[in-house]
Amino acid sequence: MTAGGQPPGQSVQNSRMAVTFQGPGRYQVSLAVTGPFSGTSTWSDTVTVPGLPDISAPTIVARAPDHNRPPADYRFTVTPPPMPDPRERIGVPTWTAEGTNVTGPVFVTTFTTAGEHQVGVSLPTSYGRTLEAHTTVSINPNQPPVGTVDCSRSTYRTLTKKYTLSCRATAADPDGRISSLKWVIPELQIERADIINLTLEADHPAAVTVELHITDNSSAETVVSVPIDMAQLPVQ
Repeated sequence: MTAGGQPPGQSVQNSRMAVTFQGPGRYQVSLAVTGPFSGTSTWSDTVTVPGLPDISAPTIVARAPDHNRPPADYRFTVTPPPMPDPRERIGVPTWTAEGTNVTGPVFVTTFTTAGEHQVGVSLPTSYGRTLEAHTTVSINPNQPPVGTVDCSRSTYRTLTKKYTLSCRATAADPDGRISSLKWVIPELQIERADIINLTLEADHPAAVTVELHITDNSSAETVVSVPIDMAQLPVQ
């Protein structure tokens, strides 16, 4: 028996022979019969094994986080294509991303930088084929937090003869959440953390800068500064 001009593969001395062809091609099958009172007679036939039908590529399904910025946690699964031959079975997928190979039905990873990232998957089949799919994930740059500082209620109180700074903060993060707030007045060496309202009194006027340091959960920081000359505060 020959396949596509290859050397004989098997020979069996029997009236029946079963063989599994390992690939597509044309195979020559010969039968030699030798009788007790005659010479050898040979019959041959050609068996054509068709190639495997084409298969569509699998589909990668990605579940993105609510805020698509670093660090971005992604979960990937793969949907196999319909198989033309139901006997051909799909094996366990192997995922490739960021130079890492992971085998399993689900792939979970965290992208720590903004930009485009490539994710690929390979599906082996029981017929020795490999189905592949690729997708590109785009991670947005982190947007810094924003905020305001309102010190309009600051006054000089004639009753106590003290300069009162009264400041209120607002803060928000467009693609995440605020992790910390910190008030800083460098000239007075004052720091206050995680409060919305800042109130302090001074016996003598000074020109100061009220700073609000806003940090989001991606460690991006925004500083809002308001200069104040206490000598110019309204009198109450």
